[in-house]
Amino acid sequence: MAIMQRSAHVPYEPDQMLALVNDITAYPEFLHWCHAARIDTVADTTVEATLEIGLSGIYKSIRTRNRTRSSNAGSPVRIEIEMLEGPLKKLRGSWIFSDQPSTGCDVELRLEYEIHRSPFGLVLRTVFDEIANSQLNAFVKRAGVVYGDK
Repeated sequence: MAIMQRSAHVPYEPDQMLALVNDITAYPEFLHWCHAARIDTVADTTVEATLEIGLSGIYKSIRTRNRTRSSNAGSPVRIEIEMLEGPLKKLRGSWIFSDQPSTGCDVELRLEYEIHRSPFGLVLRTVFDEIANSQLNAFVKRAGVVYGDK
């Protein structure tokens, strides 16, 4: 199983970063590997969505369930990610938004994924590694566009 973990400090509030990650239908505007995105269901703090992902001529759909966990007395806000359907054997992860009063917040993205063992799996591994590794930087840049540079 591959584990990717990235973090960044941003000059924005945790709720602002949470809103960007939860704005799933906007993903194709700034994630170069996301060609379409739709929300399938919403129930309280849970969203199920489908993304059409692709790089290097390989296009696949992935459906996830994202659960938002609110902050309790200083604990960080988080989104827990679970794959429901898709080309991977397993995918789970989380976004964590930790408030840093007067300076913004720390954002952490952690993804754990496993690719099926096959010749196609080797190609898919390269594609998904790029998707996982580029994601946090894309959201940080998007925050600057949406909320302005600080």
